[in-house]
Parts: sequence; C-alpha cells; structure tokens
Amino acid sequence: MTRKSKIILYFILTAAVIAYVWLSQYYGNMRAQKQFDLFFNSNLNGVINRVDIKNHGVAFKLANDINEYLFYPYTSQLNGNNIFDQFAVAGDSIVKPMKSDTLVLVKNFKHFKYTFQEDNK
Repeated sequence: MTRKSKIILYFILTAAVIAYVWLSQYYGNMRAQKQFDLFFNSNLNGVINRVDIKNHGVAFKLANDINEYLFYPYTSQLNGNNIFDQFAVAGDSIVKPMKSDTLVLVKNFKHFKYTFQEDNK
C-alpha cells in the first residue's frame, strides 16, 4: 500500500466515524425530544407498574396506560432528597397534569414533588 492510498484510507475511515457519531447524536436527540414531548404533554394519573433506568433517565409504566414515559427528575428538598428510581416502586401513584413542570409521586399517602430536566440535553 502506498503512502497516498494510506492517507486516503485514513481520511475515509475518519469521515465515516465522524458521520456515524453525528448521525447517532442527531437521531438520539430526535428520540429524546419525542419522549419528552410524550411525557410533558400527557395528563398522568395512575398507579406505577414498573420503574426502570433507560437512556440515562427514569422510565415508568402506569397500570392504566399503554405508554412508557421517560423523564429526567431532579432530586431536591421538594422530594425529601429521595432519588426517584430508587424510591418509587410498583403500587405508588403518579399525578402530573398536562404541561406541568412538576410530577407528584404519592407514596404511603405522602406527596413527593419532582421537577425535571426540560431540554433533554
């Protein structure tokens, strides 16, 4: 292999890696925006079926809903500094009006408020 062909091969491989990273970021951001829009624009009121970690956020499924919701909650004094994915369990309830910036977790008749990241970045 000549020096010129090695340089061309290196350039092609570098361009392919850059294109892959850019496309991954682009489609990942589109997916995150769709997931946030679904969560933010939903009126949530139901019992939790399950809570998981997904895409660096918290995913949950409600018993009365076919959708899985993903959000990025903040741990603060509003929620007793309880980390959502470690604190919420199946059987607890969630209330969040449409377009509200706060989700309420109802656990043992107590209310824990969670605000969340809104820009997904």
